[in-house]
Amino acid sequence: SSGINAEYGGRVVGMAVFHGHYIDAGFTLPFYKQLLGRKCTIDDMAHVDPDFYNSMKWILENDVTGLFEDQMQTFAIDHDHFGKVRKFELLPGGKEQRVTEDN
Repeated sequence: SSGINAEYGGRVVGMAVFHGHYIDAGFTLPFYKQLLGRKCTIDDMAHVDPDFYNSMKWILENDVTGLFEDQMQTFAIDHDHFGKVRKFELLPGGKEQRVTEDN
């Protein structure tokens, strides 16, 4: 799972920094903001994943009435976790909350 990989990667980077090793790697702006405790915004995603950023901007700037409602979309996703598909709620009670223009 990506959460485990991120934790492991964080430990490796932390150990390298702790032991004074130079890390020749470029990190993304959202990653640096997380390290500094600053809030990430959707605009930070423009450099990380332009397609995702453009999709999110389009959704925010356009009326999506009917786009999600017809598909019965909720605030939950299916996530492959080591070969097992699990439902992950994007917010508390997300499995029951349908996506609408209002939310």
